[in-house]
Amino acid sequence: MVDLSPVLPQKPVNTFWWYRLQFSKMGLARYFSHHDLIRTFTRAVRRACLPVALTQGFNPHPDLSYGPPLPVGIAGEKEYLDLNLIRALTPDSLCSLLNDVLPEGLRVNKAWMLPKMSKDRPSLVMLARRAAYQARIPLTGEIKAEELANYIQTFLAADEIIIHRLLKPKKKNKKKEEKEKEQNIRPGIFSLKGQVKANEIFLEMELRLGSMGNVRPDQVLQVFLADFPAQVDLDEAKIIRTELGPQELLIP
Repeated sequence: MVDLSPVLPQKPVNTFWWYRLQFSKMGLARYFSHHDLIRTFTRAVRRACLPVALTQGFNPHPDLSYGPPLPVGIAGEKEYLDLNLIRALTPDSLCSLLNDVLPEGLRVNKAWMLPKMSKDRPSLVMLARRAAYQARIPLTGEIKAEELANYIQTFLAADEIIIHRLLKPKKKNKKKEEKEKEQNIRPGIFSLKGQVKANEIFLEMELRLGSMGNVRPDQVLQVFLADFPAQVDLDEAKIIRTELGPQELLIP
């Protein structure tokens, strides 16, 4: 039986306790959209009967806030969300209660009680400025480790790495056609390393997050593999977001 006793004495109404949860999104859960993830955690909070605080307004809902969304199909080892409770629980109890009701592929790994925060506190989306990824791409040809190292070095030496993005018109302008925009993603690629393992290429990359210059791992792979000296199966690539950073801002 999980101990639901608060770790602190009860406080008056309108006094809240904030928690930061670190969770993983693996297996089939990687195909959850961000909206699916929100619905799943909201349902889990209710099923676990957590003393969750509700937002204000005409449509109150559990007060949860999430880190940067993961693109559909990309797994996450260390994702974050903040949760607001009206009664204090031990972090271990919080993890156990949620893990008992979460679906396969979603698991809360750690929880921390946060110090009292002001209303203008930075959101998780604002705090997370970079992300580390691992990508495994099946090889259908052959390449030596030295060739891969030279290719990566040449790739990173470029002043510009251009991708083309389609900009969808706003809802009010449905008659307008989609426009193509060029983006130089080189400033947002902080590091890229690679190894050849059996019949796979194993890549590690650290990329920029945020509204200014955000870079996605699938965008990097498309450009990186466009002139690759060996045949690969990009459709079978598996990508995992392994870390969000800076860690000193995310972990209490």
